[in-house]
This record gives sequence, structure tokens and C-alpha cells, in this order.
Amino acid sequence: YDDGQAQSGQVERHDDATTLARRILMHVPVAAYYPNNFAKSQYLEWNSRHAGHNEDFSSCNGFDCPFWLESPGIGSPTTEWCWAGSFFWHLKKCLQYKAGKSIVIQVQVGAELGEGQVIEGRMAEHLGIKLVRIHCPEKFHRDNAKLITQQLGDAGILIWNGASSYFTAKEHPD
Repeated sequence: YDDGQAQSGQVERHDDATTLARRILMHVPVAAYYPNNFAKSQYLEWNSRHAGHNEDFSSCNGFDCPFWLESPGIGSPTTEWCWAGSFFWHLKKCLQYKAGKSIVIQVQVGAELGEGQVIEGRMAEHLGIKLVRIHCPEKFHRDNAKLITQQLGDAGILIWNGASSYFTAKEHPD
């Protein structure tokens, strides 16, 4: 999942919408890839087989990434890969291992998606992966945790037990 903030340099380390969503999802037994943990594309200007590729962070769709096209399914992305190729590789792995249970979760802060989130949406659509968009009107707001939990519940991803823990919809005792 991605909030569209990391690539734009707007990440802060407080209880912002992304941190809250991440904390909530950490309490649910699911496998998740959080792309903002990884620095990609720092080698694109030099020392790269594809120097200059995706320097603007928005000209690659992942499925058309030269790094991906050179080695689809072989090995794993390196720091040489652009973020989009790496993200696409992870989506393909998710699809390979979880098939129809694969989900892309995006936290949209404000009225607009980040450029990277638009591209992630194209990747999910290209692969037929369900896209769930969680909307928070502001990056920092006292109701963000409630909004995120409610929207994840509405999407059938988790159910809050009303006390201190969460369940995936599949685990809930009904």
C-alpha cells in the first residue's frame, strides 16, 4: 500500500494517515509489501544499464519497465531498478502466491492521488488485482484511525472487534 507521499518527499514520522494504516494492518495476519521502505532509482543517472530511465518517477508503468522486461520472474529487484519495475515485480509475486486474494491498498490523502498511486492503479488493473483506496481528507487528523478502520472494514479487509484487535474478514468468528 502507498500513500503517494514518499516519492514526493512529503513523508513525516508522526501519526499520519499512512503510519496509522500501517499500524492497523500490522495487527492483521496478512503479508504486506510497503514500497516506501525501500529506496529505488538512486542509481538511474549513473551506473545503470538504463541510465536516465524513469528519472521523473512517473514515466514507467512497471509492466513496461526495461528492468522487468529483461528478467521477468528471475531473481528479485535490485537498487538499480526503478520503483515502478520493483513494485510491479512485487505485485506479480503476490499474484503468483495469493492469486485472487491479492489486494493493492492505497491511502489517498486529500483530493488527489499521488503520481505514483495513479501508476500503481494502472499496474493493479493490468494484472487484474483488486484495488482498495482508503481516503483521508487530511494527512494529520484525529479521526484518521477511525476513517481508515471503517473503510478497511467496508472493503471486507478487516473487522475490528470493538476492543483492541482486528480480524481479517475470513478469520472473524461471525
